[in-house]
Amino acid sequence: MGVDRKSLRAVSYSTVGIELTLSVLFGFFGGRWLDEKFATSPVLAILGLVFGAAAGFRAVFRAASRMKQDNEHDGFRLADVGRGARFSMSERMAATRARRAAAVASSKPPEGSK
Repeated sequence: MGVDRKSLRAVSYSTVGIELTLSVLFGFFGGRWLDEKFATSPVLAILGLVFGAAAGFRAVFRAASRMKQDNEHDGFRLADVGRGARFSMSERMAATRARRAAAVASSKPPEGSK
């Protein structure tokens, strides 16, 4: 039982929301804990929230970049297949033209006879 690469990529991308949420929560609650420890009421909680949100959005941006890169890579692979199909189609068309030209040439009567 094999797992294909697309399924693994989908699982990797599906964790982005969890990563964003955990980053924000970790930043906020870490800042709140530090506020209690140093008695700096909401300052470190807000700072932790901002840093957590920045870390979460960085994770989202990195996942989006990875997804774009994967899609472009798959697109090039598909384009190569398309190019190969177009090339073989042009070869078949050229062979058909050559056969038709040979058939027309062989059906013409010789030039000297009437």
